[in-house]
Amino acid sequence: MENNAAQRSGAGGRTPAQPSRAMLASVISLSPVPLLLFDSGLSIMTVNPAFLRTFACTEQELTGLGADALARLCFPADSLCRAELARIRQLEPIDCEEEMTLQSGERRMFRIIGYALDGEEGAGGGYLLSLEDVSERKRFELQLQESVERYTSLKKYNHDAVISLDLQGRVINYNQEAGRLLGMPVEELAGKDFSPYLLVEEIGPILRQASQDTEAERQLSGMRHRSGRVTEILASIAPIIINGTIKGYYLIAKDMSEQKKLLIEKEAAEATNRAKNEFLTMMSHEIRNPMNGILGLTRMVLDTPLEEEARRYIELIRKSSHALLHIVNDTLDYTRLESAGAEAAEERPFRLAELLDEIVAIQMPIVVQKGLKLETAIAADVPAELLGDREKLGKVLLNLIGNAVKFTERGQIRAVFSAGGEDRGSRLIECEVSDTGIGITETEQQQLFHPFRRIGTYMTRTEEGSGLGLAISRRLVELMGGTIEVESEPGQGSRFRFAAKAARDQPPHALPDAAMAAPEPDGPLRVLVAEDNEINQLVIRKMLEKSGHSVRVVANGAEVLEALQEPEPYDLLLLDILMPVLGGFETMDEIRAMGLARPPYVVAVTANALRGDREACLAAGMDDYLSKPIRRDKLEEAIDAYRSSAKARQRG
Repeated sequence: MENNAAQRSGAGGRTPAQPSRAMLASVISLSPVPLLLFDSGLSIMTVNPAFLRTFACTEQELTGLGADALARLCFPADSLCRAELARIRQLEPIDCEEEMTLQSGERRMFRIIGYALDGEEGAGGGYLLSLEDVSERKRFELQLQESVERYTSLKKYNHDAVISLDLQGRVINYNQEAGRLLGMPVEELAGKDFSPYLLVEEIGPILRQASQDTEAERQLSGMRHRSGRVTEILASIAPIIINGTIKGYYLIAKDMSEQKKLLIEKEAAEATNRAKNEFLTMMSHEIRNPMNGILGLTRMVLDTPLEEEARRYIELIRKSSHALLHIVNDTLDYTRLESAGAEAAEERPFRLAELLDEIVAIQMPIVVQKGLKLETAIAADVPAELLGDREKLGKVLLNLIGNAVKFTERGQIRAVFSAGGEDRGSRLIECEVSDTGIGITETEQQQLFHPFRRIGTYMTRTEEGSGLGLAISRRLVELMGGTIEVESEPGQGSRFRFAAKAARDQPPHALPDAAMAAPEPDGPLRVLVAEDNEINQLVIRKMLEKSGHSVRVVANGAEVLEALQEPEPYDLLLLDILMPVLGGFETMDEIRAMGLARPPYVVAVTANALRGDREACLAAGMDDYLSKPIRRDKLEEAIDAYRSSAKARQRG
């Protein structure tokens, strides 16, 4: 007891003066923090003016209220602090934060602290509750948190390496990209000198110099990986300023090796594109020249006296050559077509029925082979003669009907024309091409008209096609002032619809008919034709049969070998170089190995016409060489060469 008394007495043995009730009342009254004082019965004994001002109430309204009544009066029903206030009954301390709505309607955040008070001689003296307005502090904390999060996100997800360094150049922190360039987590380098990893003797002076001179940044040209690999960088340095004082530096490093790689790839892509354009230009020239020759010669032949059948035959050749030339032009000049917004569609008279017949005639061999049904219909309100772009319309029809035939294995294809409405004073003709083929998924339809796209099930590798057909069709339809769309379901077929401007032609123009004609016959030979393209098969067969020859057509080298085992030998073999299953050169090797008693006279047939192709074919054991497209005069020359060779063998 004496020791406790001594401790209470303090220095000099004097007992310190205790604050009077009046002094404590003054403290409570003058406090800027709202305060409530409960008596030992937990009824409000007094409140200070700050509480009355904050909550806009009077002392008379509150005096005598218990803690429960206060909670109901001041706090919402789901309040955490309302629940905390219940702990006053056990005289336990409370500390919580609550957003409250004042009578003015303003919402403020308060920190509520309560604790029990000692009374006289150890008895319960009551309970003190303070409500500190922390709204401003919370607002600043939230702003600080948002600022930190923005900084953290900017640093963490920055595509460049961001390293925080102190004034001496020691590592404070860095982001994921810096970790990638260094090959180690930040924990391994935190607090260490960063100079060795920037290939400099001392980074500190460079950092300080960079605050006034950006030239210092150029001294940092590389960052070393833990493996020893050095990444070329472009560095920038920014000071970290806190309260006006530089506390450190940010080093921001851009990976220039990646930038250089992208630059090289960009230059390579541009070079490839230039090479592609040069190649297309060359091919355009090389293909158009012979095609123009064909067109010129057919025109000259048509100007000479001809039998009606021969004239129709030549006319069909001329029209087919025109169609082929336009297809070649559009395919090789796709870039030109894409930028051909100013290329207006031509307006020339044509007969829709004749155009449709030509397209059907081209597709008919495949239609017959597949056992399909190809129907066309032109509504009665469509004029017999139209004024529009026959060539563009023909290409669109050829693409759509050709695709329908290609991707339909059973059922039918229908092409139906009807007269549409008017578009800015021009009449529209509408067409729907439908089939019962494999159909197209909704996802694939979105890519269908894009260039160079081969759609999964629709454009498989087992089918021919560059992926340009439908893209070209869309551009051609647009150039003709129309639109094109598709409706399809997998396994249920497809329906392509398009519209194009085509007015009635007045007055009607008489357009010549076209029909097949036969050349003069020649002596009969037994000829085997190895050709996988069905149209070429038909053309070559007709050429030979019209000359009186007996013709058998096969589609690949394996079928050639089977045919040559027949008892009756073949006089002549037209052997395509590029064929499925077994190509021309491989087939020739097998023929030579067969040791036939009377081997056929072999004429190589190829679409290539490059220097060295003829020599390669002759070196492989072939007797002659023809390049596509096969001309009748060249075919006759090859037959004459065979006859001369046969006569020479007979004399020998």
